This record gives sequence, C-alpha cells and structure tokens, in this order.
Amino acid sequence: MNDLPERKIIEHLQYSDANRFLSELLSLQESIPTQQTPLIYRGSAIADWGLVPSAFRPQGVQRLERLLALDVSTKFANDSSLHKQIVAEFTAVRLFYKFANHQGIARPSVSDEIHHLLMQSAFRMNPKSFMALVGAHFWKWPPPDLRPIIGLAQHYGVPTRLLDWSRDMLVAAYFAAKSALEFPIEGNLAVWIASPDILEAHNLPLVMEMPSYSYQIDVVEVPYAGNPNLAAQKGLFTNATPTRPRIQELGHAPEQIDLVHAVSTLFSQSKGSAVDGMVNRRPKPDDLLPPMFFKATLPRSEAKPLLRLLRSRGYDGARLFPGLKGCEISMAEMEVIY
Repeated sequence: MNDLPERKIIEHLQYSDANRFLSELLSLQESIPTQQTPLIYRGSAIADWGLVPSAFRPQGVQRLERLLALDVSTKFANDSSLHKQIVAEFTAVRLFYKFANHQGIARPSVSDEIHHLLMQSAFRMNPKSFMALVGAHFWKWPPPDLRPIIGLAQHYGVPTRLLDWSRDMLVAAYFAAKSALEFPIEGNLAVWIASPDILEAHNLPLVMEMPSYSYQIDVVEVPYAGNPNLAAQKGLFTNATPTRPRIQELGHAPEQIDLVHAVSTLFSQSKGSAVDGMVNRRPKPDDLLPPMFFKATLPRSEAKPLLRLLRSRGYDGARLFPGLKGCEISMAEMEVIY
C-alpha cells in the first residue's frame, strides 16, 4: 500500500503580477477535483487575515457592543459572555430590519412570527425573553429562519457571523482588489478557494451523533429575492458553530471562530474513524487528496492592474451592485485605476 501524504490544510499559491494571477486562477478552477458542488471563492484585501466573520473581528465586536449599549441600556455592562454576543448580533440585525421596514425597502420574506420578533422592542427590557424565543436554536445561531435577513444585513456592512463567499472566482478577485485599494500597497491580497463538499464533509447523521466533534460547518444559501447585491455577486455564506457547548460557557467570552481552524480540527478529530474513510476517500488508490483550502496571493501593488483586467471582462461596480449606486461606484473606480 502506497504511503501517500495526508490532505493539506492550505495550498499556498503566490503570484507577482495580475495577469498571471488571473490566468492561473482561471486554469486552477478547471483542474481542482470536486465531488458534487461547484467551488466557492472569497476575496481578502489582506492575505494574512484568517477566515473570521465580521462579528468576531475587533471592529465588528466594538460596533456590536455600541449598538447593544444603545438599544439595551446597561444590562450587559462589563459582560463578555456568549449570551451577550448573540443578543448583540440579533440586536444589530433587528435594527437593520426595522429601519428597512420603516422605509418600505424590499427585504427577504419572513414569517409573521419572525417579523414580529424583529419589529418589537419590548423584549429588550428583558434579554431572557429573547432566549425563550430562539432558545431551540441557541447553539446553532443564527437560526435558519433569520438567515435570509442576516444575509442581507451582512451585504450592507452589519457585523454577523456569516462569512461571505461567491460561486464566481472573478467576483472574489474583484472584492480582493477593490478592498485592497484602502490599504498600503505593501503586503498581499488573497483569493481563497474551497469546496463545499470538504467544508460540509462531517455534516452526516453518523458524525453529528458523535460527541467528540467540536464544530458544525454549514454552507448557507439564502434566497436571492429581495437581495439584489447577493444575486449579482452569486453570493453565499459559511457558518461555523461549536457543537454541544457546555452550559458553563454561557458566562465565557465567545470563541473567535476561524473557518480554517474549524475545518482542520474536524478532519483531525475524525482521523482513524469510519468517517475518516468516507471524507478522505481517494477515487483511485494513488490519487492525491486536494487541500482543504487554496489561497492565492498577489501583491497589493497589483490591485489596480487586476481591477483593469476584471473590468475588461465585465466585472465592475455597476455589475456587482445593481442600481444607481453601482453606476457611481463604477465611475469612481475608473478615476482610480486608470
């Protein structure tokens, strides 16, 4: 029996110019073996950033804390618990939904019960009421019924624990390059590539009955209706949640969940088990297993050339932000990159 190397966590791909970066990525997406579902892509202005949702990044945490303090008075003063984090995330989404509703702006449809939950303000005087309403989903926050509106809020800058991805590699490259313009040119931008089949490999009934697994990872697809930006960007999300946390963790600061850590932890925990044979099955005995993630990097000094290449392929602000705002974004991009 061949002693083949184990699956890599990250395959690092380094490029120095925008032309090669784009052409190699286009070739790569055709060559990566997948099982059932197409690959997904995520752009990042700073290659060293992990795959951490905005709700757990320092700026996102600070913003959520400010919103919570304004909406719930001082009930959570000096509280760093997981309970507080979830209530803060819900508060931000609830405020977003209420303001959108007051303006008559189209939103993803939700049930009457969820609409009432998002519109009411009486519960804020007693955070326990919130736990009673969504307690069944507490450890799998956010609950499925809230994900469409959370996905919309995420696309308008509200910190959430959903992590943005796209089914279109060029969309991810656009956002990596566009956001890179806001940072010093020293350093690299990145495009991450992942397979939903690998991310969700451990989401099997057999696996979830085993208490030793630390995380559940879901690829979250919300309806595009009422979310034109998400539709234009072919967007979807990932959500990593700890499984079966202990009740005493209610009083502890929430874990900062990095998707790379969560996926690699699951594969490590399944090593040697029956599940290992399923998720690491090789189509042929001598086949090498694809890595859990690909990470392609490019100097941020190449962000403008990359945006010019993407614009020549029809990827610009007007395409990815439907409406008049997208037209203005595209005009502003022209002024910067030419």
